[in-house]
Amino acid sequence: MVRVAAALAAGAAAGILAAVALGVADLYLSGHAAGTLGGPMLDLPALGVHLSLADAAVLIVALLAAGITWTELGGPG
Repeated sequence: MVRVAAALAAGAAAGILAAVALGVADLYLSGHAAGTLGGPMLDLPALGVHLSLADAAVLIVALLAAGITWTELGGPG
């Protein structure tokens, strides 16, 4: 149970930090007229899926952090 809680906490924390970092980067880029990270990257309206580059990056970072934490706390073997 501790392993699950730690993995979820690590994933959530990493996702929040990535979202804040990408938000700051997006503000910088859009402020300098260099585009935005919030534009559609994967858009499937029939399935209700609308992912931007920033959304995908946050999702990947959170899943990697949770997966690495889960693996590292697995114990010997």
